[in-house]
Amino acid sequence: MARVLNFILLTTLVPFSIIAQQTNEKGSVPVGASLMAMDNGIPWLSPSGDFAFGFQRQKDSFLLSIWYDKISEKTVVWYPKDGPMVMERSKELNSKISETNFSRGRFQLVLLPDGNLLLIKRDIPSGILYNVYYRSGTRDDFNSTNTGIQLIFDETGYILDGNLTNCECPQGFSLLDPNDPNGDCKPDFTPNCEEGYDKNQFGLIELTNLDWPGFDYVRVQPTNEETCKTFCLQDCFCAVAIYRDETCWKKKLPLSNGKKDPSLVVKAFLKYRKEDLHDQPPYVSSTEKKTQRSLIVVILSTCVFVIFILSGVICAGFFLIHKKTTINHYLSSKLVDTNLPRFTYQELVEATGGFKDELGKGAFGTVYKGVIGVKTVAVKKLDRVFEDGEKEFKTEVNAIAKTHHKNLVQLLGYCDDGDQRLLVYEYMSNGTLASYLFGDMRPSWKLRSDVIVGIAKGLAYLHEECKCSTQVIHCDINPQNILLDDCYNAKISDFGLAKLLMMNQSRMSTGIRGTKGYVAPEWFRNTLVTAKVDVYSFGVLLLEMISCRKSVVINESDSKDVVEVLTDWAWDCYQEVFDY
Repeated sequence: MARVLNFILLTTLVPFSIIAQQTNEKGSVPVGASLMAMDNGIPWLSPSGDFAFGFQRQKDSFLLSIWYDKISEKTVVWYPKDGPMVMERSKELNSKISETNFSRGRFQLVLLPDGNLLLIKRDIPSGILYNVYYRSGTRDDFNSTNTGIQLIFDETGYILDGNLTNCECPQGFSLLDPNDPNGDCKPDFTPNCEEGYDKNQFGLIELTNLDWPGFDYVRVQPTNEETCKTFCLQDCFCAVAIYRDETCWKKKLPLSNGKKDPSLVVKAFLKYRKEDLHDQPPYVSSTEKKTQRSLIVVILSTCVFVIFILSGVICAGFFLIHKKTTINHYLSSKLVDTNLPRFTYQELVEATGGFKDELGKGAFGTVYKGVIGVKTVAVKKLDRVFEDGEKEFKTEVNAIAKTHHKNLVQLLGYCDDGDQRLLVYEYMSNGTLASYLFGDMRPSWKLRSDVIVGIAKGLAYLHEECKCSTQVIHCDINPQNILLDDCYNAKISDFGLAKLLMMNQSRMSTGIRGTKGYVAPEWFRNTLVTAKVDVYSFGVLLLEMISCRKSVVINESDSKDVVEVLTDWAWDCYQEVFDY
């Protein structure tokens, strides 16, 4: 079956305006009215009110489009193309990510100046182009009888070609997003090399014509095939070994830009954990997966239906007597894409003894000590949650749950019972950095420097390395939000909650947030806030760690209160050194 790729152009506009938009009556647009590419923009409606015309947010850009306005999905029915659908030389088109996400996707189609048509894979976050998946071979040269001048699309705007490559996950890997068959793959397991490695627990799957170019960290030459396998099995960090022409390349995670091509005369030995092997083929295409899922759904649905009818007949009398059933929600309800347990409000009331042992208060709620099973936990009860925030709350919990770093406080569960919103975190026995830093005993410089490095690593992960769908900006870095575990390792808490409690905000364009003394200047300039606000707050925290002084101190005097600001003091010291 021919592979179909739909290429679109994304309208990229800067969401900047000082002119307020005007609301139009259905089907009527006043003279001089304008549409601006900005968040919370008001579109123009059709006379029936069924359709809307305006800009839709697509991550960091906007798409000019017409959509169904009366349904929640906001399905796009029209968007502009780049003129007539004829592609000239030196032009390019980018695929969209999915049917509903019009941001630039994984593929770029380009007609080179020499007339050669290429389909190239690209990295979505950076836009870097990788290897060529398809060549038309229509370049200008003296031997060519087939020269490419322009690419003409049919009336639907589709390109049909049976040679385009399918994206697949090798055995031992699965899709990061099951709804995106062309998305990234994640390993089903990752060996923990710090806690010991037993090579007998692992095996190797032999695959052919497969390689991840440029990601080897060891090359052994000359060697043979069996020795290459042994090298990989003995090395905890080796995820795959590539063998060709008496040469062995060892590669470690993360693997990127993998390619399966008959022209690659190589053998790939992919490591797997023996207990995870389930007699499945090395590759399962997205089409086969859909067929398998459909068959499984039909079979399971039939079985469930029959069992349900029989159970209903047999147990009818039982259910008439016992009208109420106790249900344990401890691990039964989960967020999308996470394994976090969902607790009922009553369970957390019992776990905290009626919220009697208070650990502290923050900008978004109060934290209580609790016990679930045999594990001590910290339960944050949010006291400021916006209206109709069910979807947003789950989205943000989902994002926080995807963060895994030793310098971030781990989220263990959540509660969205009725109007109650609570988060369950790991318990940090040594409390906040503030209580330790500003106490009677000044911490050693070794401990303070270790804490500083830990906080920096945690922030770097949130800003640059996190696998969440969007960048996580903390917005309130201060000693109260840095916790210390049993070994005085620093862990950042409350990350994501600032964004969690703001309505319809994706790029932090809102009122001032944070704690006095740590707020960056951007908050006062009515500009878009970026991750740099956390860097500023970290700088203030760094001054506190060095001097063991609070960022803001109010001293009472006979006439008036004297406010001492640490950043002002640091600036005065700098000026004195500079003048000297």
